[in-house]
Amino acid sequence: MNDELVKQAKKGYKKKFGTESGAVAIGAGRVEVIGNFTDQLEGGLAIGAPIDKFVVVAVGWNSENKIRMFSENYEDDGVVEVELSGLAECPTEWSKYVVGVVHHLTKNEVKLDKGVDIYIASNLPNVGGLSSSAALEVSVILSVLKLIGEKADKRKLAKWCRDAEIDPDFVGGSCGYLDQGCSLSNGGVVLSFEDQEDGIPFVGKEVDLSVFKDKGYSLVVGVGTGRQLTQTGYAHKAGLAKRAYKGEKLGEEADRALKHLLDETKRVKEFEKACEGGDIKRVLRLLNKSGQSSLDLWGVADACPDGVKAVPELRFLVEVARKIESVGAVRNHGGGWNTTILLVVKKGMEEKVKQELNVAYKDKFGQKLEFVDIKVSQGSKAL
Repeated sequence: MNDELVKQAKKGYKKKFGTESGAVAIGAGRVEVIGNFTDQLEGGLAIGAPIDKFVVVAVGWNSENKIRMFSENYEDDGVVEVELSGLAECPTEWSKYVVGVVHHLTKNEVKLDKGVDIYIASNLPNVGGLSSSAALEVSVILSVLKLIGEKADKRKLAKWCRDAEIDPDFVGGSCGYLDQGCSLSNGGVVLSFEDQEDGIPFVGKEVDLSVFKDKGYSLVVGVGTGRQLTQTGYAHKAGLAKRAYKGEKLGEEADRALKHLLDETKRVKEFEKACEGGDIKRVLRLLNKSGQSSLDLWGVADACPDGVKAVPELRFLVEVARKIESVGAVRNHGGGWNTTILLVVKKGMEEKVKQELNVAYKDKFGQKLEFVDIKVSQGSKAL
């Protein structure tokens, strides 16, 4: 946990709203290790983990029957206010995530009869496939529940956060349960996406990811060109794959997308066994296959309808990284159509790899990369 970030949020809350906060929660970003897009498939599997980069939310009551929000990442917006009686009327994009979560809390019989002040601090990049949006949703829901004095099962919380994100009255995105499920886990987790008897369509179990550390490797995420998920071809591809899975004949693009999901789910099962057996060669091989399948079958860097442009930067980075001797594996990372990659790098060679990739990327596209060193954390929680 980042104690300094927690102090920063508490201090910021008091300065902005004039009183001490009543509750604080941290929402962890996540690393998607393997299982790209498989949360769109009934019976799909994925492995991920919460990381040590967080969104911290401090909350307290106000007497104005409003949700008043301030985000350090969007400080030019000032304090954004929304009436409790008109929660769908959000003036900024980031506030839709916050208010959507509050709406779905109240929709699920969590009583909120007065206004709430919300202060947001973060050390997560806003883009880059580390799920800053899920971390924000989770930290908001945990902090508000703590303020009210209520609790809920983590899987139920993940569902409410996901429901808020896909709600057309708020964000209106397209996403599965991977991000929220990982953020709310206590470490490495295998997520199974299928209908359960309790109506929550996923279940998780722990997986030990220490094979990387034990065998002398580090995880690094490289971030270049970024887009919000709602600006990508995610919804288009997911829609095709789901319909193809139900037996519709939609052509080659849909068939390729579905094949990726089915093959990727098999790879997740193999990956879990490889981790259990400490077989790092098999782990690295499966990660490389995962990345190639996302590029070639799912088309994660290809142009899509509705004006979604191709991302040649992503394929370029993957190809360059694979030629670097100290990179054991590389694959795309996150929802796609971003230049975001997951690197498995030999320990002690991280900075050299970053420098080599930065030089190649800048020479080709005139831009610099941002890198995030990944460490698995204990996930999200109310403090």
